[in-house]
Amino acid sequence: MEAVKEVAQSLPILFACMVGNIAAGTLASMTIDKFKFNAVRFFDGVARAAVAGAGLLVLAYASQKIDLSAIGWSATTIVSTGIILYATKMTKNLLKLVGLSEQVNSVSGVVNAVMTPKGNLEPVNEGPLG
Repeated sequence: MEAVKEVAQSLPILFACMVGNIAAGTLASMTIDKFKFNAVRFFDGVARAAVAGAGLLVLAYASQKIDLSAIGWSATTIVSTGIILYATKMTKNLLKLVGLSEQVNSVSGVVNAVMTPKGNLEPVNEGPLG
């Protein structure tokens, strides 16, 4: 019963992130990408968000009914993951709106270049059993 309360408390945050992502994405498309408002595309995004939200709720319900705690899944974890995903999408759209997406992309490109392993990976065990 405690998990149901936690999920119920998290749902408004999830839906707020979904609405914020839709609003920021629509505005970014219209102002930055210079697309005209397209009702079909808009409602397609709303429908995808609704299906994703429903899917997250179904997964949260299923993880509550079937004990998946041994693999680290809980209803709260699933809803929190949805919040993180939509908050990240909204952040990308907001960065695009304020004109920082190029700077973020260049910084992430540098980070990726630094963090990418150099050289070839060789197998450790080369022998009849390896």
